[in-house]
This record gives sequence, structure tokens and C-alpha cells, in this order.
Amino acid sequence: MRHHRWLKMREALLHAEPQAGQAILHRLPCTTLQAWVAHHAWYSAQEHFRGVALTAEGGYEERREWEVAQRDTERVHVSVAEEFWQTRLSCTCIAHRVAREYRLIYTALTGAPVPDEPDSV
Repeated sequence: MRHHRWLKMREALLHAEPQAGQAILHRLPCTTLQAWVAHHAWYSAQEHFRGVALTAEGGYEERREWEVAQRDTERVHVSVAEEFWQTRLSCTCIAHRVAREYRLIYTALTGAPVPDEPDSV
């Protein structure tokens, strides 16, 4: 059921004109944006393995539809991440504090920066 909410948000942003999409994002609380960013990480990992399976099965049409869906989802993700990490860069709400802590932990464990965030955070 929760995944359904993300799909509705994705569809709304994909079908909105650019200015309308930005207006939607500006109205969302930071916690919703952070949840989308976190959900996208989970979704991307899951879809990676689905893509591998589709490639192994050789279903060209299914693979093509999957690739289009991934590009659309990535477009939405870029907009959401930009709103969360760049437009609201100076925000000190709990969602941003938790996300910054996550970045520190991720970077300490892997040595790699989290790609959604600007280097200055």
C-alpha cells in the first residue's frame, strides 16, 4: 500500500508542467521529500535486480518498458533530491538533520559520498 503512494506522487510529478511540478514540490514537507529519497534508494536496489532478471530472460519489450519506467522515476528523483538538498539546503528540520547524519555514516562506512547531496553539506 505504501508503494502506491510513491507511484501516485511519481505520476503527478511526471505529468505536471515543470512550473506546476516545482509548485508541488515546494508545498511538500521535508519529511515527505526525505521519505521519497529513502524510498528511491530501496526501489533502485530492487529494480536493479529486476533489470538483471529481465536481461537474462531476454524479453526485449519488457526490458524496454522497464528502462522507460526507470528513466521516468529517475527524472522525478532528481527533482525531489534537488528540492531537498539544494533548494532547502539551509533547513535545520529533523528530516534534514537525520539525512545529514546518514550521509556521515554512509561516507564513513563506504568512503563514497552520497550522490544526491551537494558536497558542501
